Amino acid sequence: ISNDSLSLLAAKFPQEEVFKNVNTSRKANVTETIPVTPGSFNVALLLPFESAQKNQFIYEIYSGMKLAVDSLAKIGVNINMVPYETGKDSAKILEFLNTKDINNFDLFIGPVYSAQQKWVGEFADKEGIALVNPISNFNGLPNNPKYFSYPPTYETQGKKAAEFALNNFTRRRNAVIVHGRSFGDSIIAYAYKAEFERLGGKVLLLKRLSAGTANYFGTVLSKIPIDSMGHIFVSSLEPSIGANLFSYLEGVLLEKAKTYRESMVPGEKKERKLSPADIPILVPQEWLNFQNINYEQFVLHNTHFICPQFVDQDEIPNNSFIDNYFKTTGLTPTTFAFSGYQMMLYYGMALSKYGKKIWKY
Repeated sequence: ISNDSLSLLAAKFPQEEVFKNVNTSRKANVTETIPVTPGSFNVALLLPFESAQKNQFIYEIYSGMKLAVDSLAKIGVNINMVPYETGKDSAKILEFLNTKDINNFDLFIGPVYSAQQKWVGEFADKEGIALVNPISNFNGLPNNPKYFSYPPTYETQGKKAAEFALNNFTRRRNAVIVHGRSFGDSIIAYAYKAEFERLGGKVLLLKRLSAGTANYFGTVLSKIPIDSMGHIFVSSLEPSIGANLFSYLEGVLLEKAKTYRESMVPGEKKERKLSPADIPILVPQEWLNFQNINYEQFVLHNTHFICPQFVDQDEIPNNSFIDNYFKTTGLTPTTFAFSGYQMMLYYGMALSKYGKKIWKY
């Protein structure tokens, strides 16, 4: 790590002794000794600290981790967290893997770049050390049993959303799935489809749309009888897709209600017309920021949101963290700070309960 970066970190955490362990050269990596202390656990934190000047979230994650280490110490779980500068290429990772007594580490957190994860992942798998991906939603090492992802992967988001839909949208066990053009959107949609069908649901349509084809949303949906739609799942952050979806549903349901009224004859039993709420919609939380959809529309369409990193700040443990974070940094914790705190707390407790081989449980 550069002297400038060390200065920034020292200014951010003036009482932090651990930065003396941050490595600045291959020689330091090779000769540094990682101690084995009974009752404590060594955790290597592999993050691009040099880029933290531009990416504030690196500091925020680290701040949350520090408070988690303090919280764990109070209950007798001692974590020796050693940060390493990873940069953006594999050179520093290879230096880290040559650290003397590296097998004395009980857990690796990071690195964040996929190419670097491959190197560390192969070593961790061979040596029996668990590796945690602290940031990305991608499952970078799907065949490595010692690889964990703290943020829910795209596959997990799709599966959990499908499970929720099948348990809560009970009028019809049928789904219409629409996804955007990004890789993440596609992964979520196909994971949703696979899990929904595995649990006994039926997928009426799986369609990809983009900003350029969003106007065809109504044409796509018109091929399916409106009465047969159980719910609609959309994996896309494109605002025009949301606007076209709501516009189509409101129009076709109003027209259907008009047809019902016009077809009534004296003495005929009145049919209950479909309302927008009868066809729930499940979408990413980012839709709440769409300026072309208002709150009343979300309510009208019985809209549900996927919030993979939701934090209930009213819970007592989170309230305590907020207070401690503010006292330490003078700032209100961000989602990244919460992530760092919860991640270190979770894996610290796992090390305490299961030991180094947490991947066995």
